Amino acid sequence: FWEDPCVAVWEQFRRHLVKLHYDELSQWVAEAGIGADRIYSSQGFMPPGELIDPLPVRLDSPAKNYDTGGMSVEGSVPTHGRLGAIIYGQSAVNDIRMEGASSLFAEFRRYSPEWAVVEHNTADLMAPRQPATYAQGYRSLRDVANYGARFISPMAWNGSPGEAAGRDGFLSYTSLRRSPLEEAITHFMLARADLPRRARLWTFGMVAHADGDGWQVAGKPAAPAQAGALALHIDEQGCAQLLSPAELACGVDDYPALVVQAQVPDAALTLEVHGLADDGRWIALCAAAPWGGFRQVAAGAWVPLACAQGGARFERIRLTWRGRPGLALRVGAIALYPRAAPA
Repeated sequence: FWEDPCVAVWEQFRRHLVKLHYDELSQWVAEAGIGADRIYSSQGFMPPGELIDPLPVRLDSPAKNYDTGGMSVEGSVPTHGRLGAIIYGQSAVNDIRMEGASSLFAEFRRYSPEWAVVEHNTADLMAPRQPATYAQGYRSLRDVANYGARFISPMAWNGSPGEAAGRDGFLSYTSLRRSPLEEAITHFMLARADLPRRARLWTFGMVAHADGDGWQVAGKPAAPAQAGALALHIDEQGCAQLLSPAELACGVDDYPALVVQAQVPDAALTLEVHGLADDGRWIALCAAAPWGGFRQVAAGAWVPLACAQGGARFERIRLTWRGRPGLALRVGAIALYPRAAPA
């Protein structure tokens, strides 16, 4: 049934109807005098079940093996506003199967760079008695911010307090007060204090939770011993490399500097930075320079980025330290610092 060509056309028509609905609603609100930068849709993105196809991304995506209700990522972006996503569970931690190689949040950013989360909880709607963890809260908040969302609105309507877990009536997906998610929100806001909204920040975990944040060391996932304590060693070739997560989708025009918080035993160690372009080439963003030569700010070393290819964008960055083999250094946090927005 779902593979019938007529069903495919019908599914695409339904998506166009939903898209038109969002467009007309946003137009009505805009004509009432509210700016488009204050208008958001409200679309849920449930994780696909084990036997369920990934959710449709485009208006012309193939038909799925379930009733999508005309939903798609592309169709959820109103012409007079921005995408407002409702995400729970695995969707909230950006870890669901997708149609292509891009993650859920990358698709949000692609179709609506100024997207937002209008309803959020890291607990699973299908497991109402299972509380979400601090690690889930950390990873969700990290990715929501790093993929450019403008705000996040936690779900706490008639919420169950954290201490009610295990009791009758407890609903994990409405739990915020005194929950691991609220604790993660508090620590997250402290970690990003004084950073511009568009900054990308990786702290390798928070408090008691250590996290590799998607970075790689020597081709393997980074594994800090504790939050903010990622150990690197200069190898026999005199090199230590740190590779960022994918899907950065940014350039030095938008992010002219890195801030690297690290304990480096020898100021003569050099650091260089490269960016991976869309075509697979590694582009120099910062030529090798002694660590002691970088300007030190309160948060770490200020590493300016520049690129000979104007407008080039990169999917990943690679930090390379060079020096005497055997030296150990420790990285506590890395931030991509945005250019100041025009007044």
